[in-house]
Amino acid sequence: MSVGSVPRGLRDLIKAVGLVAIYLLLAKVVVTSFNDTTAVDFLWLVSGVALAVVLVNGYRYLPAVLLGALLGNWISDLPLGMSLASAFSHTACIFVGVWLLNREGHFDSAIGALGDYLRTFVLAAVVGLLSAIVMQLLLSVGLPFLNAALESHSFFQHWAGTALGILIVMPLTLVWRRLPYEWMTTRAAGEAGLILGLSILVGQVIFLNWLNDSLGTIARGYWMYLFITWGAVRLGTHGAVLILAATGIQALVGAQMGTGFFSNDIAKTHLANYFFYMLCLSAAGMALATYFTERKQTERSMRFCLKSEALPQTSHSSTYWPGFWPRHFGWTTCVLTALKEIT
Repeated sequence: MSVGSVPRGLRDLIKAVGLVAIYLLLAKVVVTSFNDTTAVDFLWLVSGVALAVVLVNGYRYLPAVLLGALLGNWISDLPLGMSLASAFSHTACIFVGVWLLNREGHFDSAIGALGDYLRTFVLAAVVGLLSAIVMQLLLSVGLPFLNAALESHSFFQHWAGTALGILIVMPLTLVWRRLPYEWMTTRAAGEAGLILGLSILVGQVIFLNWLNDSLGTIARGYWMYLFITWGAVRLGTHGAVLILAATGIQALVGAQMGTGFFSNDIAKTHLANYFFYMLCLSAAGMALATYFTERKQTERSMRFCLKSEALPQTSHSSTYWPGFWPRHFGWTTCVLTALKEIT
């Protein structure tokens, strides 16, 4: 039975159950791996997934977001009152984020252009700020069952954690809805494997102290910028989001284990250095990736136009752009549009 033959209601149910399962999985991972620290909240990690799912499939998935947050908070052993407050505020922030993108009207969920990533960047900052404000308002209420849980995270942690979760996980979810078929050739697959493999290897060296005896005290944090740039230029957004996700996981695991570049970050700054590092790396990598992806798409469109149109043309119909260039050379709208986009 093909996917298209599955009733819509059943498809929605399967997706909703899958979304709730992601909440539960991330909550379990955070409880298991970060049970001795309050520096990480599973809702920060899952915010990007929730935004992507609701954006693509509609507001009917908000109940699944609410249920996932409630069950995740239950796994995290939060008090009932705190679980309800956290889940409802999280769902409200997801609703506002999707509403803002839909209201703006120019966002492409494939994130194939620089403008789309900049909208994602602004959205992450706004939703993160909104989440932090809501948490502080709940804290100001002064209820005992809220205060004990909320005081474990500062205003900055709420903002940075939510924003970073959206900035890294949301593009990963949206971009990989379409497989990179351009990687299917032997040469492209080999290049992708090389870049991704070296990025992961260098991540182990930087964040988990591989080869530490050989490298000693050499600063290594900036090495990752070479690989995110390489991946962004050669592999586009698909490669960039994978490198960012792998880097984020490796750096977080290293911080929890007390090794590597962020070995003391949890104790000293509650992951503030980690947040700013990943923020800068994400901005640099995705800005490059979306720019070059957009440029390559425009170049492909222009080559198609050049093959399908006889140039130069002597006719000057009303479909041509007004101005000197189309009148002088007879270039068609298709080519001129591509030229305008690429420059």
